Amino acid sequence: MTDLNTAQAMMAAAVAATGTEDPEIASVKRVLKLLNKTAKSNRTYGSTNFVAQKFSQ
Repeated sequence: MTDLNTAQAMMAAAVAATGTEDPEIASVKRVLKLLNKTAKSNRTYGSTNFVAQKFSQ
């Protein structure tokens, strides 16, 4: 029975550890998403388009 409890505790710890994310990593992911959106906007509308320029700022 103790092996089962140990396994359950280990699984609960693993699930809890994957749920938390470093704030810096989350921030980098947000920046990369915005850069990706900007690149797609520039590709679609061109870099001289007013809307694309406003989005890039």
